[in-house]
Amino acid sequence: MEENLYDTNVLIETLGGGFVSAKSLPKVVYDKESNSLYIVLAEGSEEVFIELAPNISLEIGEGGKVIGIEILKASKLFREGGIEALQFIKSQA
Repeated sequence: MEENLYDTNVLIETLGGGFVSAKSLPKVVYDKESNSLYIVLAEGSEEVFIELAPNISLEIGEGGKVIGIEILKASKLFREGGIEALQFIKSQA
């Protein structure tokens, strides 16, 4: 089951002390069944991918443009509660 973790009106504090709307952040989708997290950077079809590290890939579209980042086994990569934090941001919409 995919969850779009993007549609929200939450303001997120930046490291510099400012705030940014969560809507201005890239679209993030978490699929619980496959335990994968996908960050959409641009629309387009994947033409090729580059494995950056085990279970982390850049997806490349037309013209060599990076269109997304895929993280497999996401729950092992994030600290406890990390994915739930993303789900909390979504729930604040």
